[in-house]
Amino acid sequence: NAEYMGIIIGKSGMSEGAALVPKAKDEGQMLDAKFAKGTLSDEERGCTDIICCLVFVAFWVGLIVVAGFALKKGDPKRLAQAYDSAHNACGSDPGFEDYPYIYFAYPNPKNTKFLSMTLCVKKCPGAGEKTLECHTNANYTSCEQDPSKLIIYESKGYFGRVCVASNPQIVEALKNGTRFNEAQGYLSDIQATKWIILACTFIAIAIGFIFMYVMRWFAGPLVWLSIIAFHVGLAFLGYWFFITSNEKSRAAQTITDPNVKKNKEDEAQRWRIYAYIAWGATVVFLIITIFMINRIRLAIAILKAAARFVQDTFYVIFLPPIMFVLFIVTFLYFVIVGLYLHSSGEPKHDETNRTPFASFRHDRNAKYMMYYHIFGGFWSLAFNIALTEFILASMTCFWYFKEEHLNFLTKSAYRAFRYHLGSLALGSFLLALVWTIRAIFEYVAHQVEQNQAAQNQLVKYLITVLRCCLDCFERLIRFLNRNAYIQIALTGKSFCFAAKDAFFLILRNALRFSVTAGLGNLFIIIGKLFICTLTVLCGYMIITRSETFKTKITSPIGPSICFAIVAYVIGAIYMAVYGVASEAILQCYLVEEEHGSIEKCPEEMRDFVENNAKK
Repeated sequence: NAEYMGIIIGKSGMSEGAALVPKAKDEGQMLDAKFAKGTLSDEERGCTDIICCLVFVAFWVGLIVVAGFALKKGDPKRLAQAYDSAHNACGSDPGFEDYPYIYFAYPNPKNTKFLSMTLCVKKCPGAGEKTLECHTNANYTSCEQDPSKLIIYESKGYFGRVCVASNPQIVEALKNGTRFNEAQGYLSDIQATKWIILACTFIAIAIGFIFMYVMRWFAGPLVWLSIIAFHVGLAFLGYWFFITSNEKSRAAQTITDPNVKKNKEDEAQRWRIYAYIAWGATVVFLIITIFMINRIRLAIAILKAAARFVQDTFYVIFLPPIMFVLFIVTFLYFVIVGLYLHSSGEPKHDETNRTPFASFRHDRNAKYMMYYHIFGGFWSLAFNIALTEFILASMTCFWYFKEEHLNFLTKSAYRAFRYHLGSLALGSFLLALVWTIRAIFEYVAHQVEQNQAAQNQLVKYLITVLRCCLDCFERLIRFLNRNAYIQIALTGKSFCFAAKDAFFLILRNALRFSVTAGLGNLFIIIGKLFICTLTVLCGYMIITRSETFKTKITSPIGPSICFAIVAYVIGAIYMAVYGVASEAILQCYLVEEEHGSIEKCPEEMRDFVENNAKK
C-alpha cells in the first residue's frame, strides 16, 4: 500500500521509521511550516503548563516550611554527638559540658561490646597518667584504673570528640569499629589541598572549553578513526580466537587419554566458532556502516556544527560554570537542611547500638517531612537539569536560524522563566519520580541482599534485571525530556504537546537520531574522560611533585578523589552543551527538511546537503 511507504534515503524528512507510521498521519504530525523559518516569537508565545508552575512554587513553599522546622528543632552537631555507656551526651548534657571527649574504657578487640564501654573525659590522657579526668556514670563510679573494665592508655584527641589510642593494636580495633583513623587522614589531606582542589575546578573549566573548541576540526577524523578501530579490533579479536583455537588443537594432539583429548578438541572447536562469529560480526557491521555512510556523514556534520555553535556563541561557556554553581548550591542546601531535619529527632542509644554514637527516632510527621524533603531535592536537581537543557536548546535554535537577539543566553533564560517554567517543572517532575522509584528499589534491594534470600541466584538475577530496566527507563525519560525541551524552545508548546511532536519527529527519522545520538554519546564519553583525566593528572602532579604538599599530606588518594569528582561534574555539564546542541541542530534541520526549504542550516551541514542533492 503506497500509503504506508516511506523514503529511506533522500532529502525527504519521511526517512527512517516512515514505514512504521502511515504517511497521512505523518503529514498530520509535521510541524507548522512557520517553524522552518525560526523559533516562535515572544508575541506569539504564552505561558505553558501554568498549573504545574503553581504546583512547583507551592511545593517550594512547603520545602521552606520544612527547612524552618528543621533549623528550629535540629542541630547537626548532635549527629556526631558521642555518648558514654550510661547514655550521657559528652559535652552537651548538664554537668558534661566540660567533658567533650569520648574515651574507650576497655579497648579489647576480643570483647564484642568494647565500643559501647565508654566514658566522657575532659582531655585525652597522655603517657604515664594513672587517672582520668572523667565524668563518672552509672557504669563507672571511679576514674581510677581497673584491669577488669577501665584501662588508662596514651591517646590523642580527634575531631574534638574522640580519644584514639597510640597503641597500634588498639588503633586497629578502633579503626575497624569506627573508621576514624582513616577518615581523619583523608579529611586532613583534603584540608591541606583545598586550594589545589579549587584550582582544579578552573583547570577543568579551561580543559572543557579547549576540548569543545578543537572538536570542530577533529570531529570527522575522530569518528572515522573510531569506526575503523572498532572494525579492526573486532577482526583482530576473531584472529586471536582463531590462533587460540589452533594452539589448543595442537595441544590436544599430544594427549594420549581419549577422554581428555576429546575435551581439548571440543574446547578448540568452541574457540574456532568464536572466531567465525567475530569475523561474521565484522562483515555485518562493515555492511551496515557502508549503508549508513550517509547518516554518519550527517552526524559528523552536526557534531562539527555543534562545535562551531560553541565557537560562535562563546559566552555559552559561562553557562556550565553558572549551572555548576547552582547545582552545588542546590545540593548543599538539601544536604544541610537534611542534616538539620535528621537531627531533629529524639536520640536513641540502646544496648543494640554497639558504637558510642546515637541514632535518632522520628515521629510520623518528621518522617513525612523527610520524605517530602528528599523528593524535593530530586525535583529541584532535575529542574536544574531541565533549565540547563532548555537554555542550551533555545540558544542553539537562535544560532541555527540566525535570529537576531542581543544575547542568546539572557533571551533563552527569559523565555524559560517568563513562559515555560511550568513545562520545565513537569518534565523535571517525571525525572524526579523515576529517581525516587530507583532510590526505593535500591533500598529494598539492599535489604534483600542483607537477607538469606540474596543467596538465591534467581533473586540476584531478578534484582539485576530490574536495576537494568529502571536504568533504561531513566535514560528514555531523559532522552524524551531533552527533545521535548528542544521542541518547546522551537514551537513554544506545552510539555505534553512538545513531547508528542518530538516523539513523532524521532519516529520518522529513527536511524538519523540513532546514529547522531550514538556518535554524540561517543564524543561525550571521550570528552568526560579527557577533562577528568587531565584535571586529575594536573592535580596529582602538583600535590606529589611540589615540596609544599609532600610533607603536608599522607596520601594523594583523598585529594585525587576530590579532583576526579569536581572534574567529572564539570565535564558532564560541559559535554551536556555538546549533546543538547547536536540534538537541537538535528531537530532544526529536520524541521527545515520536512518543509523542503533548507536555507538556514550552518555551513558544515550545507556541504552535506549539497553533496547529497547531487547524488
